[in-house]
Amino acid sequence: MPFHKGKAKTGGRTKGTRNKATLEIKAFALSILTRPKYQAHIRRLADHGKLPPHLETLLYHYAWGKPKEVMEHTGKDGGPLTVQVYLPDNARG
Repeated sequence: MPFHKGKAKTGGRTKGTRNKATLEIKAFALSILTRPKYQAHIRRLADHGKLPPHLETLLYHYAWGKPKEVMEHTGKDGGPLTVQVYLPDNARG
């Protein structure tokens, strides 16, 4: 049966309810990341300069925030065109 515009929503998740898979993967990630043994391992890697670059960058972003990304382009008229890319707050960590 096709959905008709103006008809009330029936069934499915209620508005704002997170996907079950999303909740499960978040719980799994937290169970690993909050383990003292894992945290000690990450600290040892950092102390010896062997932290993977993407992880080090991510830690910087979580600690101090991700900087604004600004790109400059030339417009059709030859003048400068500045484009600023803003990430949603929840994507910044």
